[in-house]
Amino acid sequence: MKNKISHKDPSSKQGHGIGIAAACLKAQLAVFLSALILLLIFSAIASSMEDPDSVLRPLALCALFLSTFSGGFYAVRRSGDGLLAGVCSGVVSAVLVFLLSLLPVYDSDAVLSGNLLMYLCMTASSAAGAVIGKRRGGNPRGKMRAVRGKR
Repeated sequence: MKNKISHKDPSSKQGHGIGIAAACLKAQLAVFLSALILLLIFSAIASSMEDPDSVLRPLALCALFLSTFSGGFYAVRRSGDGLLAGVCSGVVSAVLVFLLSLLPVYDSDAVLSGNLLMYLCMTASSAAGAVIGKRRGGNPRGKMRAVRGKR
C-alpha cells in the first residue's frame, strides 16, 4: 500500500509549508488588485481637492497598508495557518515593493521612499489581516450556530 499525503489533512506534517508558500504567492494577486482599486479611489479623492500634492503620501501609504492587510487576510483564508501566513505574505509584499523601488524612474519624485519602518508596517498590517481573517473554533464556514432554548 502506498502512503498518500494529503495537503488538506491537518495531521499531515509534510507539504504543510507548500500550502503557506502557495497562499502567500496567491495573496500577492489580492494585494495588487486591492491596491489598484484603492489607488483609483484615492486618486479620484485627491484630484477633487484643491491641493492634491498635500495628500498624496498619506493616501499612498493608506492604500499600501490596506492592500497588504487584504493580502494577509487572503493568505490565512487559503492556507489555514494563522499568523505565519500573514507574516509571510507581508514579507513577500515588502520584498516586492523594495525591488520595485530599485527600478529607475525618469523625472519622478517618489512618494514611497523605501525605509525600514514602512516595510515593518507592511508586515504588521499583513499579520493583522491574518489575525482577523483566521477562522475560529468549530465554526469553519462562518455561519452562526443555532441557539437552543430551554424547554
